[in-house]
Amino acid sequence: MMSEVWSKWENRVINGVLPLRRFLGRSNHSVVFLTEYKAHNLADAAIKLVPADEATAETQLAYWKSAAALAHPNLIRLFDTGRTQLGGHPFLYVVMEYAEETLAQILPKRPLTPDEVRYLLRPTLATLTFLHDKDLVHGQIKPPNLLVIGDQLKLSSDNIHPVGTARPTIAKRSVYDPPEAKIGGIDAKGDVWGLGVTLVEALTQRLPAGLDQRTEIVVLPPAPIPAGFEQVTERCLRRDPALRPSIEDLQNQFDPPPPPEVVERPAESEAAASAASAPATSDTPSPAPTPAAQAMAPTVPSPEEPPLTLPELLVQSPSLGPVRKPSAGRLPLWGTVAALIVAGSGWGIWHSQHAGSPSAVQPPTPVASPAAAAVPPAAPPNPAPAPASSPPTPVAAADAARAVRHEEIPRISRSARASIRGDIVVTVRVTVDRSGAVVDSTVENRANSKYFTRVASEAARKWRFAAADHPDSREWLLEFDFTRGGISGHAIPRS
Repeated sequence: MMSEVWSKWENRVINGVLPLRRFLGRSNHSVVFLTEYKAHNLADAAIKLVPADEATAETQLAYWKSAAALAHPNLIRLFDTGRTQLGGHPFLYVVMEYAEETLAQILPKRPLTPDEVRYLLRPTLATLTFLHDKDLVHGQIKPPNLLVIGDQLKLSSDNIHPVGTARPTIAKRSVYDPPEAKIGGIDAKGDVWGLGVTLVEALTQRLPAGLDQRTEIVVLPPAPIPAGFEQVTERCLRRDPALRPSIEDLQNQFDPPPPPEVVERPAESEAAASAASAPATSDTPSPAPTPAAQAMAPTVPSPEEPPLTLPELLVQSPSLGPVRKPSAGRLPLWGTVAALIVAGSGWGIWHSQHAGSPSAVQPPTPVASPAAAAVPPAAPPNPAPAPASSPPTPVAAADAARAVRHEEIPRISRSARASIRGDIVVTVRVTVDRSGAVVDSTVENRANSKYFTRVASEAARKWRFAAADHPDSREWLLEFDFTRGGISGHAIPRS
């Protein structure tokens, strides 16, 4: 019934420039339509309309404008805000990126697997770290506000507000709001509460019990929570914010930094060198390697985490219910991700055994006859180097050095570094906005390894450049060079 009421507003035009093309959905405090935003040449955008409360309207508009200035690849972009009248009633509006489906539309069909949840956590935690470092909170971490556009998971942006302040909204409180929200604003630990509720719901399709009660510990659903998540969700749902883990704690648990390199002690190095120079005989047993020598010995790299590229999703705007269904014959969203996880794991094992080979498929090695064994094999031809962009001229290098404000160099595990043979070069083209933030990225030169391509692409999105005095976007090429000795990156202006 309510959908029919809101649908009557279709084809109206907001402030003469924003047509309400199609009703998308509603929440208990807002309604969203599909629109177009000609100022950015966007054929599809979403416009959210919120009843204007004069006591908080200016504050809400100020928060939206502040959120629109944020640049992060995992935040929904906000384009425009303002006031309007519909049906004789005042409304506030915000124009944002258009999405067609949310996590809330997946969970009624099935829970997520642990691997899918880990995939979801990485960009979510990174985005929350970005906000908290700026003394901002998301304030509404819940399934309807986890969206995907293209191959990127994004968080809604229209609810972001400063730490310690209350959201200027007429929306009713929900179980995703932390207990401390009843008495005022929230801080970063409030986002941890919402994340805990979301994790439980994503893994079990059920909400924890007692969220609105005064018990010290929230009761988790009877459905089993996978190993590695039960303790985390229980800690996130502590009523005392001081007892909840920080975002950094959660990042260290689900995406730990690589272990430090093992350095061999000088005495053991000399002993190993002496042993290597002594002639070996069949009567003399080889000395047992020292622990340090064992640690430094080449190892077969373990399968790296495969690049989990989400398939094309139908994502809808924040805080909405279901919209149109996927087309027939299309794989379920997160089921496709699970299939990619399984397929990627098999690829990772094959890659760890064949890393550095010049061809994609290696034929089996024939057994050599005694006569053939006496003939030394011909040296294999040098593999063709990976295509890379031309090295920057001294002038271009100097310009780049002045323009780059932050370089993000990929971090890889020790086993991944051990798998490198020669140089692995990945080139990423990035689009930079007026503030110097990267707003888009495209891999131009991929490595043979999808793993190195992915970590380079993720690092490229975190580079920052000097602000420009003109509104036009700029493009740069970021070239990352992976070797056993280290990782480097440099920027090349794109003409």
